[in-house]
Amino acid sequence: MTIEIIRYEAKQAEEWDAFVRQSETACLFHEYRYRRVVEQSFGHRAIYLGAIRDGELTAILPLFAVNSLLFGRFLVSLPFVDYGGICSNDSESTDLLLDTAEYLLRETRADNVELRHQCAALPGLHTRTNKVNVALPLPKDSETAWRNFRPEIRNRVRRARKAGLTFEASGLGLLGDFYRVFSQCWRDMGTPVYPRSFFRILLEAFADCSEVFVVRSESKPIAGAIATYFRDIMEIPWPCSLRAYWDNCPNNLLYWEAIRRGCERGYKSFHFGRSSKGSGTHTFKSRWGGEDQQLYYQFILPEGGELPNLDPNSSKYKTLVSAWSRLPLWLANWLGPFIARGIP
Repeated sequence: MTIEIIRYEAKQAEEWDAFVRQSETACLFHEYRYRRVVEQSFGHRAIYLGAIRDGELTAILPLFAVNSLLFGRFLVSLPFVDYGGICSNDSESTDLLLDTAEYLLRETRADNVELRHQCAALPGLHTRTNKVNVALPLPKDSETAWRNFRPEIRNRVRRARKAGLTFEASGLGLLGDFYRVFSQCWRDMGTPVYPRSFFRILLEAFADCSEVFVVRSESKPIAGAIATYFRDIMEIPWPCSLRAYWDNCPNNLLYWEAIRRGCERGYKSFHFGRSSKGSGTHTFKSRWGGEDQQLYYQFILPEGGELPNLDPNSSKYKTLVSAWSRLPLWLANWLGPFIARGIP
C-alpha cells in the first residue's frame, strides 16, 4: 500500500472537513473555512496537505507561509490560534507529512516549520512545553458549576454585579464593542493588535459556532471575548478587559456567564485558552478549578537553525513592548495590524 501527499483546494473542502470531524486530534480551526479567514484577513499563502492511502484521506496538515520583515519567514500550523498541526490516523502518514513539511521548509527558505499540537508530541522534533490550556469539566447544570467554584470566585462575580456590570451575547452586532476593548487591552500589554477584519471574517465564516460576549459598565464596554464551539467543547480564545475596571472584576463576570452558557447548552468542557505556565493569566484561569492540558509547540528547523523567540516577555523585546504600550491608541491600532500579521 502506498501513500501519496496532495495539496487540497476549495473543491475538496467537503472531504477535508469530513476527516476533521472524525479526527480525535482536530480542533475547530482545522476546518477548511479557516483557510479563507487567514487568506482574506492577512494575505498569507495556504498549503493544505493531505495523505492519501488507497484513495482514502488518512492525515492532514494545514500550513500557512508567514513572511515578516521583522521576524523572518515561517510555515505555521496554525497561525493566530492556539492549536493546529498534524491530524493523522497512522504513523506512516504522519511521517510522510513531516517529510513533506521539511521539503517545503527548504523550498521556501523558511526559518522553521511550527506545529501547534494539543494532544501529544510527535517524537524527534524540537519541542516547547511552556504553554498550557486550562480546561474545566462542565456539569449538566450551571447551579452545580456555581457551587463547585471557590468562594473567592463567587465573591468576585457578586462584586461585579454589585458594581452594576452587565453581560451581553450576540454575533457580529457586538464586534465593534468587543474590538474597542480588545485593541486597547492589547495596546496596554504592548502587543500589536490583529485587524478588525480578522474577527469580522472569522465570525462570518464560523457564524454557526461562534459568538461575541461583552461586559458593560453602564453602557460602556469594558470586557469581552469571542467564544467558539466545537463538538462538546466551548472555548474563549480572545478574552480582553480594561485595566481601569479590574477592581470591579469584569473578567470574573465574563467567565462565569460564559461557563453558565456552556452548561445550559450541554457542552462538557470549557477551555480558557492558552497561557504561559506560571503567568498571572495562568493563575487566574486555574482558580476556576480547571486542569492544565499541556500544549506541544514543535519545530522543524533547517540545518544549523535556531528555535524562534517571539516571546514578548523575553529581554529581547521588553523595551519594544514597553514603548508600544505607551503609544496613542489610534496609532497603535493603525500600525498594529501591519506588524501582527507577521507574529503568528
